[in-house]
Amino acid sequence: MKRLTSFLFLLLCVSALTKAQTPVEGLNYYLPKTSLEFTLEIEETKFIPGELAIYSDRYLRKPVRSQAEKTYRIVETHMDVIGEADTTKQYTVFVDKKHTIISLQRDNNGMLTHINHEIPPRLKELKPQRLLAKTIKLNPRDYFTEEMLAAGSHAKLAELVAKEIYNIRESRNQLERGEAEFMPKDGEQLKIMLNRLDTQEKALRQLFDGEEISNTFEVKVKYTPQPEKAEDIVFRFSSRLGLTDADDLAGEPYYINIEDLKQVKPLPENMPADKKAKDDIGLIVQLPGKIKVTLGNAKEKLMEQELYAAQYGRLENLSANLFTKKMLTRVRLSPVTGCVEALDIQPIE
Repeated sequence: MKRLTSFLFLLLCVSALTKAQTPVEGLNYYLPKTSLEFTLEIEETKFIPGELAIYSDRYLRKPVRSQAEKTYRIVETHMDVIGEADTTKQYTVFVDKKHTIISLQRDNNGMLTHINHEIPPRLKELKPQRLLAKTIKLNPRDYFTEEMLAAGSHAKLAELVAKEIYNIRESRNQLERGEAEFMPKDGEQLKIMLNRLDTQEKALRQLFDGEEISNTFEVKVKYTPQPEKAEDIVFRFSSRLGLTDADDLAGEPYYINIEDLKQVKPLPENMPADKKAKDDIGLIVQLPGKIKVTLGNAKEKLMEQELYAAQYGRLENLSANLFTKKMLTRVRLSPVTGCVEALDIQPIE
């Protein structure tokens, strides 16, 4: 009798173990963490000394810069809010015949984005383009006279170029006073002639003054807020070096300040009253918290914006009662915060 009882007990244990090891169909997914991507439009200006710079004081009575240099400045700052997979928040949503979960979609980062939802066609992503706003470069030699082209030394060339600059100024003065030998017929022709003289003088003066070449380009800096850190250095910037690393003391620090506004985004209004489900299907969403982001340095504030971030909210377990046989529920989740963006519940007849 004791042997029979032991055998039945062992059989029940094996049966229970086999049942526990039966695989359950499901989908692993991550919840997102919210990151900030700053796009800095930076203007780089390169100064090239003039070929005849050392003669400027002698012939034009004006000292000029003689050392090449580069300078940088931040023109504009933009901020985009993006989502990244939070590997510390991985869950599994279970699919079985008791619930009307027909389809589940994740993005390329493994974050759950749609439940029972038709995904619209994805538009082709445009790659960010580098801005090339360059200054128009003049060539002084396009305005050289025959004597200038034949000059045998820089000193002689400087003398001839300076003389031509003074002649251009005299011609401009005569046109403006109406004393030129060949006056234009109307105001429009006068304007064209004056513009040509200005361009010619600017090109020739470039041999003494040097030239500045500017171009504007984009740099992206990403920062992920952390609730335990209210202020941090995002990057450093130098007028001589441009963008530098956050730990490079050669640049001026730009700080980010994050204020937790203690506001949590609620679930959609059409969410039915919570009734305790018989089972948990593992569908976890986030109710993000609202924060205020301020970016700037010790002198100025570059930007200030309020937004929702996943890290500052709390998790919410969606009830399995949303997916009973009596209804078809479609859910769209935010890939940035993990919250429910859209909820559509249709009763099944």
